[in-house]
Amino acid sequence: MPEAAVADGVVQLDLEALAERLAAELSARGRLNWHVASCQAMVEATGRDRLRDPGEAWRIKGSGRLTPHQLVYLREIWRWRDQHARSTNRPPFHIVGNQLIFELIGWAETHPGEALEQGPKLPRNIRDVLLTTLQEAIARAAGMTEAQWPERKQGERVVALSGGDLEKLNALRGECAAIAKDLEIAASTLAPKGAMEAIIRSRPRTLEEIIERSGLLRWQAELIQDAVEKRLG
Repeated sequence: MPEAAVADGVVQLDLEALAERLAAELSARGRLNWHVASCQAMVEATGRDRLRDPGEAWRIKGSGRLTPHQLVYLREIWRWRDQHARSTNRPPFHIVGNQLIFELIGWAETHPGEALEQGPKLPRNIRDVLLTTLQEAIARAAGMTEAQWPERKQGERVVALSGGDLEKLNALRGECAAIAKDLEIAASTLAPKGAMEAIIRSRPRTLEEIIERSGLLRWQAELIQDAVEKRLG
């Protein structure tokens, strides 16, 4: 075990010793290069320019599945969340998470004019001013005309997989899950669902194409290459 010191009742580990121990364990299992590649990918990702059009920042992940009518609810609820997050100097997800936003959109669209208390369960912090202004944001979206609805961005809509491709996706997910289980890692660590969908849609034929079209790291692509070839062959 790494050496530990006790200061004011708090155990402090020697982080360098811990890092060396973990690196040795990864190396013994032949996985140190996985860790190095994953860390390098994260470093490169943080260095990319992520500037976005402020007027389009409300288009969060998953918005491409929404109709123009639903997009107007997303825009108003997102602006409500952003305003309160800024005014209280808190991360937006501390106000409400994205999943709840999508639940609110689905409910608000089908229950116009109903009180929020009848809708999806809200966190305890959504009360008083937060609750009132959220209700106002939803009412504002409901009152907008079709001309005021946001337009879809070109290429934003994702076409659903056909029945045959959906079967291929489920089969590939099953094989990847089995590989991950044997490796004693999470299936999403080996191959996220989005990467597998990209593989099914783009039909890669080589290892390099799997990497390019799915966004997987080389070690991930190498581990699932046989499964991909089997399901797309």
